[in-house]
Amino acid sequence: MIGIGISTGGMAMIGLSADPPAGLKAAINFAGGRGSDAPDHVCYPDLLTRTVAELGARSKVPMLWVYAANDHFFGPQLAQQLYQAFTESGGTATFIAAGPFGADGHELFSQQGTPIWTPIVDNFLRSQNLVLRDTPLPDPLPDVAPPSHLGGSGRQQFEGYLRSAPHKAFATSPSGAFGYSYGRRTTADAEAKALNNCAKYARGDMPCSIAAIDDEKAPQ
Repeated sequence: MIGIGISTGGMAMIGLSADPPAGLKAAINFAGGRGSDAPDHVCYPDLLTRTVAELGARSKVPMLWVYAANDHFFGPQLAQQLYQAFTESGGTATFIAAGPFGADGHELFSQQGTPIWTPIVDNFLRSQNLVLRDTPLPDPLPDVAPPSHLGGSGRQQFEGYLRSAPHKAFATSPSGAFGYSYGRRTTADAEAKALNNCAKYARGDMPCSIAAIDDEKAPQ
């Protein structure tokens, strides 16, 4: 497996490389750091640099570091200082200085930046003999049984619900009506939307209730 993170998550990947779980083959740091409290300003950059050096001395897996030229959290000069501290203390990393991206290059690792960062990541993974499979591995479904009163169509929709991204909720009625929502900001928002969708099809004397929240059965 590989680890990947951006900003604080990128800093976490540096830490992960120093204490890797079994099976971690590489870690990727996009715009990693800590302490940026305003555009182009970082609190205690010397302390950050020393910390990265200490982690580099214990790092055990190869890393990819990617920083954009117009990153306003951790700019090019600081990024180079961190990289130098990491590698000079023993860490192994490939550094990519990407060009400017949007208004703030800190957002390079995003859907909009995919055409830029995808070949960078692919090239790094190939260099580590981590190549793409011909077909993706199937995502295992969460172990959550469908509500017992769902019919065939409802069970099929429940499987689609389990494959959806959180926050999500699935609501059912004893009449067999159902509704769900996914990709909501909060569980409360997901529940409200699912109940509303279910109520469109439920009988008045059999109201809807939440059957599942995210990837767990709802408490009774």
